[in-house]
Amino acid sequence: MNSADGNRLEIQGVLVWLVSKEDLIISKLFWARDSHSELQLRDVRNLLASGYDVEYLERWTRKLELDSLLQECLE
Repeated sequence: MNSADGNRLEIQGVLVWLVSKEDLIISKLFWARDSHSELQLRDVRNLLASGYDVEYLERWTRKLELDSLLQECLE
């Protein structure tokens, strides 16, 4: 596995893009913001259960006005 620039990696000749767990959580919260999708919120709860960067997630969910939805998933 060779690291390329940013979040791109080449694995066995295939170029793949990676996203951090925290950014995936933020994306799922953003998708669920209007629909309140139980699928997205369940995914967020499962991701949160295995640990995350609290400071980063809190900062960005506040900035994107997703913090109340994050709190709902943490309860």
